[in-house]
Amino acid sequence: MKHRTAESQWCMEYQQGSGEDEAPPFSKTLSGTILVPYPVESALSGIMEHHNRLWYRRSLNVPAAWRGKQIMLHLGAGDYESEAFVNGQSVGVHRDGYDPFSYDITRYLRPKRTMN
Repeated sequence: MKHRTAESQWCMEYQQGSGEDEAPPFSKTLSGTILVPYPVESALSGIMEHHNRLWYRRSLNVPAAWRGKQIMLHLGAGDYESEAFVNGQSVGVHRDGYDPFSYDITRYLRPKRTMN
């Protein structure tokens, strides 16, 4: 199985308030960056602050060699509740802290376009 690591700088932004009624910021430029996969509270993340809700974003192009193959998004952990979006569509919600989880994102990808 081939894979790519997500360890890199991602865009991020704190979400104000409870966030339960707030729409995802798909068309908004996020104001900060964070080194993933490190927790926001750690020195390695570059943030070293606690926030209850955050948005992370990473854009990438799926390699042409992966065309026609099943593409999985694997997340090493989420802090209690995480929802993953690909190209503006929710691919799943995970509730549990510190456990890895994966989603099959094949059907959410768009040919010859950058994935967000």
